Amino acid sequence: MSADAISVTELMVDYDGTTAIQDVDFNARAQKLTAIVGPNGAGKSTLIKALLGLIPIRTGTISCFGASPKQYRKNISYVPQRAQIDWEFPANVFDVVAMGLYGELGLLRRFSSAHKDRVQRALSDVDMADFATRQISQLSGGQQQRVFLARSIVQDAELILLDEPFGGIDAKSEAVIVDILRSQKQNGKSIVAVHHDLSTVTDYFDDVILLNKRVIAFGPVNDVFTKSNIEKTYGVSNLDFLTGRG
Repeated sequence: MSADAISVTELMVDYDGTTAIQDVDFNARAQKLTAIVGPNGAGKSTLIKALLGLIPIRTGTISCFGASPKQYRKNISYVPQRAQIDWEFPANVFDVVAMGLYGELGLLRRFSSAHKDRVQRALSDVDMADFATRQISQLSGGQQQRVFLARSIVQDAELILLDEPFGGIDAKSEAVIVDILRSQKQNGKSIVAVHHDLSTVTDYFDDVILLNKRVIAFGPVNDVFTKSNIEKTYGVSNLDFLTGRG
């Protein structure tokens, strides 16, 4: 398997008729927690969708463990922004997690007792087993996010992509989710997440991609998450109170 989970070269993507990202180059190391960080409108969510193959690219190449996203799609799981999900959809927690098996089962294979056991284990991994029959709309924001992480776990994908996994949840739930992601990394998974809180980047992530339509810098947090690079990314100065870094 490639040492890089994702490799992107000279990527340009249009969204709603305008250029959202261009000349994007980076590598995301395998079995690491990687943050995509940048201001609003920087193209972070567009990049995630391009990595998933959900939107077309104009130019450039994307590879996941040396294969195209289309070839590798079954080994990629996705946790979208909470705002993009219809929480009133009539499904309980167990059913939502079971959706992670649909790519494996297709339309014809029977949902077996072994599959049910996998769903239950995934729910236990995120401490949501007691909520299996609860309607998804009845959960708190943090609980909902943990359910979608359980769906990712049951899928057993090598690469997990998350779009703002900590958005709209409380601090306690955030700490739980960080622990889940670290556990997944220890299990050999590669994780890339859009992240907006600069003050927690160094605590939560191994690597960072600083993006503002182009990649300003990428690599290990200790090397590239500097005051200078952050100022270049956000176009502002005096960020010491956020980073404490030189």
